[in-house]
Amino acid sequence: MAQNHGVWKPKNSSNYYCSFSVAGKRFNKSTGCSNKQDAIAFSKRWKAAEIRNAAKAAEELVPGGDIVFLDAADKYLGSKSKGGRSSYREKDIDWLVDNIGPETLLSTISNAMIGRLVEKRRLMTRWGRQGSGLVAEGTVVNGVIRPASAIMNYAMTVLGVRLPSMPKWGLFHPQVFARKRELSFGEEVALVPAIGDYADLVRFMLRTGLRRGSALLRWRDVHMEENAIRVCVKGGKFHELRMTQAIRDILVRNRGLHPEFVFTYEAREEGVAIRRPITANGFAYRFRATTKKLRIEDLTIHDLRRTAGARMYRATGDIYAVSKFLGHANVAITQKHYVHITPTDVLTRMDQAEASYVAMLAKAVANHAVVAEDAEEEDEDEHLCLAD
Repeated sequence: MAQNHGVWKPKNSSNYYCSFSVAGKRFNKSTGCSNKQDAIAFSKRWKAAEIRNAAKAAEELVPGGDIVFLDAADKYLGSKSKGGRSSYREKDIDWLVDNIGPETLLSTISNAMIGRLVEKRRLMTRWGRQGSGLVAEGTVVNGVIRPASAIMNYAMTVLGVRLPSMPKWGLFHPQVFARKRELSFGEEVALVPAIGDYADLVRFMLRTGLRRGSALLRWRDVHMEENAIRVCVKGGKFHELRMTQAIRDILVRNRGLHPEFVFTYEAREEGVAIRRPITANGFAYRFRATTKKLRIEDLTIHDLRRTAGARMYRATGDIYAVSKFLGHANVAITQKHYVHITPTDVLTRMDQAEASYVAMLAKAVANHAVVAEDAEEEDEDEHLCLAD
């Protein structure tokens, strides 16, 4: 369309239409012109007028080149409600407005202010409940740093706010180390029977490596005749996984319990036992309660996925198969987050190396003995010949 200057003639129309964007807003209508060159000229005049209007609106919005944080946040959320979903929760932005101050000018938001906000958020407890532990670093990043930077960048690039400088956002991102927590076999032996109706879901995740959301299967995702499971995963992509006999056994055990969902739990309704589908929140609550009761510390549901990947790698040594198994876009993700060499793994390799060393040394000693014996026999033969 660029080569046509945003001008075209629809079918069954005698006039040309035009379309263009200014300040993120789309404009289009009939030019009222039947001649293409006249239509192009009309489009250029109209676009120039809208550019002037946008510039004037920006000047009225930000007198002196500045704007208060509340206005910037409202404009940012308003643009997302029209043009697409915001990546950030509205309650997080409300928290920022309350703690930065609704009347605070963007030009006064400094590194020191952002640093204080980050530290305040880090000291808050999960869900605002005492005894639930402090919020995760990801919550701080997604609830403070990213939405604040998004609002200020929007103000500069779209609203035309002129700021002397921006906070150095990179200073506040924590140094992230790849998580290494896995479920040990001893913990698995304790966890599975203790978690009740959720046991098969735990077994399933340990054998498939699926994320919690994907593991909550519907029967439409299961294709027994093809020996395959197909689920929509992170990013809206589809992931296909073949079934081992253990996976098939889990699915067969749950067949017939619910018409739509694979994994269910028993509930009672008016004294009658019924099966209800396991939900993501329900699973999370039961998992936390059970691990707390068993005193299994620092274990999350996602660690089951990591455990599945790590166990497969230790059994096969095939990093590419593990990456495919987990549905990763590239093997680097698998190497960084799901495959870790523990001290026990190192000791196992050392024992293997030692066994290989001992075997090779024994073989060398045996060969040396044979060579020495042959040499001794040759010396004896030569001695007898000389004696004769």
